[in-house]
Amino acid sequence: MHTDHELRGKIMRRIWAVYVLRKVTSPVLRLGLLGGALLILGQVISVKDVFENAIHTSGLSGFARFLYSAFATTEGSVLALTLLAMALAVWFIADQVRNVAGSYNTQSI
Repeated sequence: MHTDHELRGKIMRRIWAVYVLRKVTSPVLRLGLLGGALLILGQVISVKDVFENAIHTSGLSGFARFLYSAFATTEGSVLALTLLAMALAVWFIADQVRNVAGSYNTQSI
């Protein structure tokens, strides 16, 4: 049987884990990480040249080949930063849409 002290310790560890998880997944931290990733990407790649090359592709298939070539030939660190930024942006946008939809539903009640 668990003693009161052991039970209290387990409960406090779970409370601490939930607290840390909420802090790590907070929108402010994610937005800061997204900004940092975009800032580093802006320093590492030439955004102007990427947009110019993307504009000069012919049609949707040319744009798809451009995207594939850009991801296939890039360095691993730039690819990881790009994927991190994309994941954080999607997560942040999904949270904002969910918040707006939730506030719209509560206002109509």
